[in-house]
Amino acid sequence: MNPPPSTTYARLRALFEQCADMAPGERADWLDRHAADTGLRIELELMLAADAHQTPLLRHHPADLVDRLDADGSVGDEPPSLVGRRYGAFRLTGLLGRGGQGVVYRAERADGEFVQAVAVKLLNQGIHDPQQHRRFRREREILARLEHPGVARLIDGGVSDEGVPYLIMDFVDGEPIDQWCAHQALGTDARLALFERLCTIVAAAHRALIVHRDLKPSNVLVTRTGEVKVLDFGIAHLLDDEHAQAGTLVPMMTPGYCAPEQVDGRPITLATDVHALGVLLRQLVTGEPPRVESAQAHARTQPLASLVAEVGRHDGALAPELGWIVAKATASEPERRYRDALELGDDVARFRGARPVLAHPPSTFYSMRKFVRRHRGGVVVTLALVLGVLASAGVALWQAHEARAQEARALREADRAKAALERAQAVRDFVVSVFETGGAGLPPGQLPDTATLLERGRRAALARGTQSPETRVEMLTVLGNIHLALQREN
Repeated sequence: MNPPPSTTYARLRALFEQCADMAPGERADWLDRHAADTGLRIELELMLAADAHQTPLLRHHPADLVDRLDADGSVGDEPPSLVGRRYGAFRLTGLLGRGGQGVVYRAERADGEFVQAVAVKLLNQGIHDPQQHRRFRREREILARLEHPGVARLIDGGVSDEGVPYLIMDFVDGEPIDQWCAHQALGTDARLALFERLCTIVAAAHRALIVHRDLKPSNVLVTRTGEVKVLDFGIAHLLDDEHAQAGTLVPMMTPGYCAPEQVDGRPITLATDVHALGVLLRQLVTGEPPRVESAQAHARTQPLASLVAEVGRHDGALAPELGWIVAKATASEPERRYRDALELGDDVARFRGARPVLAHPPSTFYSMRKFVRRHRGGVVVTLALVLGVLASAGVALWQAHEARAQEARALREADRAKAALERAQAVRDFVVSVFETGGAGLPPGQLPDTATLLERGRRAALARGTQSPETRVEMLTVLGNIHLALQREN
């Protein structure tokens, strides 16, 4: 059976005092002989490094520690030994999980006031300094004021007599969001809708200027009723503050989901959570976790920055617009990302609604294509109406053209009829004049014979006058017909 926490802490203090003043070369051998336990060794090295104000650990790359913490559990006692212990008004009843930040137990209220099940998180980093204790209480109060249906509520918290900080939170009966999507066999649109709800929850915390710093599937649970719950909001801030970075050298982040600024020690902003959300979005859509190779394999050949997820390497698995969204959310420079979770969620909503996404560079053609896709039915109806109007206009123009053509033909026919009438009148007047003037130059009482009249008419018709050629032809035709008629009678 493992010793209780108080014994472990006393042993750590004794070991620390024995080796604190040793030279680095002597200290490594001494630790190999007296601190063989992995968890105890890590905690002791953290204390020694903090005491010496060193940035790297004595013999281990931080990536090694991340792997060792994940593989060996929390520092100090094995979790089962704490079952039955009381923290605040709650008694631990069973282990729920463990990770780099600490261990999580299920607990029940032990003061007899009422029945309540909670989750108690025991943090790995000890708090033994009054200033750290005050900061822990201040940050705990800030987190307790974060109230949102999608955030696991912080009920209480404190520091045990052994210097172990603990947080008491709502117990969430659910499973990680990626596993829930896989078990429910959700399609892409349903997964995006779930992600939108996650962005809304994170955005509520961002409005309160609280950054999660460690968003990953195990911290985003989905209940049996499909509700999204985010765990551990702000806990990474409790463990990794700019005023207490000398207290721990294990980075409070998860390789694969952490942003470059977390690795480089740059300021943490809202864009840090946006980066993790972008990685999570790609994982939900493709079903593939972030590609992070073994930390131990790279510990001495690559810097810790190489452990950041290689987001974008396989973005061919994403639809083009989703690829743009993921690329914008996971950009290396925070200023190139979305401003916050709300803006990221809005762009996902724009994609689901077939509207132009903000991650795409401005393009009139792209906007028009998205408009047509979004209003396909209306565009088809409008196009049909436009084509109908154009067809009707074409028919109307053709009919007007035909009407004008018919009118022109009618006018020409009328002109021809008028001209024919005028010629007929001119021929009639010509024949009458021939007979009226046929006796001119003859003795009184003598009548001209027919041949004389026809000859005089012929000469008059051939003479140049005001008549048109058509009229003179008709005059000669009439005279010829008269001559032929007289010959047939004789």
